[in-house]
Parts: sequence; C-alpha cells; structure tokens
Amino acid sequence: YSQVRDRALFIKYDRKNLIFEDEIYDKLNDENRKEFGLEDLTNRQEIASLYRRMKTALDNTKDYEQSGWFYFNELEMKRLAMIDEQKGKSFWTKLFSKRFIYYWYKVLAGYGEKPLWSLLWLLIWAGIFGVIHIINGFEIPGSDIINYDIGVTNWQHLTDIEYWGNLLWDYFRAVLYSIFYILPKSYIPFIRSDVEPADIWDMLLMFCNSVVLLIMLIFIGIGLKRHFRRF
Repeated sequence: YSQVRDRALFIKYDRKNLIFEDEIYDKLNDENRKEFGLEDLTNRQEIASLYRRMKTALDNTKDYEQSGWFYFNELEMKRLAMIDEQKGKSFWTKLFSKRFIYYWYKVLAGYGEKPLWSLLWLLIWAGIFGVIHIINGFEIPGSDIINYDIGVTNWQHLTDIEYWGNLLWDYFRAVLYSIFYILPKSYIPFIRSDVEPADIWDMLLMFCNSVVLLIMLIFIGIGLKRHFRRF
C-alpha cells in the first residue's frame, strides 16, 4: 500500500494504506479503463466498499492499527463520492447534504481516528470562547467583573507591560471559564450559581460554549476508545 500527502483544513497529514483503485481513479478515462482492467469501477462508492472489506478482515485479525486507516479511507471515499454526485446541483442542495457532515467529521476528528486533532480543536474553541467571554464580560468569585472593551483605544497600554500581563492572565481565566462549563459541577472550583448567564444572549453563548466543547470531548473519547482497543 502507498500513501499520499493530504490536508484537513489547516492540518497536514499522510493518508496511508491507499489501494490501487484509489490511486488511479482520478486518472481513469474511457480509453484506459480496459487497460487497467477497471471497466466496472464507475464511482468512489465502489472503492469505499473495497476499503470496508479490508477493514473488516483486519478487524477480525485484531490488527486495529492498519484497519483504522482503511476505515478512514472508506469514509473519505464516501465523502468524495458525494461531491462527485452533486456536481452541477444547486448550492442549497449541496449545503444541506451529508457531505458537510462527513467533511467536518474529518476535520474535527479524523473520522473518529484522530483524537489529537479533536484535542487541538477543543483548545482552539476554548480559546475562541475565551476571547468572547473576556469581551462580553464574566465574573469569578473573589474578583471584580472581567470585561475588556475593544471599542475603547488607550494607546498608553501598548507599552504597559503590567497591562499586558493582566490581560494574558484574565484571558487564561476566560479560557478556563469556558472549559468549566463542560465539567461536572463537583469539579468546578467555584459555585455554579456565581457564573450563571445574565440574559438570553449570555444563555445562548454558554449553550454554544457547552455544546461545541462537549462535541470535541466526545470526539476525543471516540478516538481514544478506538486506539485503546489495540492494546
């Protein structure tokens, strides 16, 4: 089997265990199909089926590490098959198809085979929500309300080392604040009622915060479960 350099959004990786049909598919045309003996290979769904058979065979022999790549390639072929099938169709048809679910499942979790990708995205999303919280404002018991107004420019802060130090510390606490919402109540180092959202917009923000980070946590769990079964 061979491998090819690929990308999932900004994450570069080597897609391994490619079979011949996968490698040659984009080069096939009506003239050379017979030359390669692939007259019946008409779409990527058939390649996905080949990967599924190999994955099943390796699962039966408990070679989970190799079967994981065949599973990855199977779903990748299904995603690419959907793209091929939807060529020429309307934007809305493409938007509400399963291809986007497959795409984001690949990007965020490597089809459930890349827990480190999911951990990276968990940290990225926690950082993004941290920025939102520090601008929107939040309160931690024993501290003042932390709120930075980006609409107010104070040029003296550009050279104020203490200001930047406080900003970084407050941002770190904002990231922790976003992560605390996906932890069980007993693990939170302050009373839950002290950090409840103040209005409907805050409720929506915390709902999105919790759902997105929980999805990343679930993806990490799925990936770890698949890796741990190999030992």
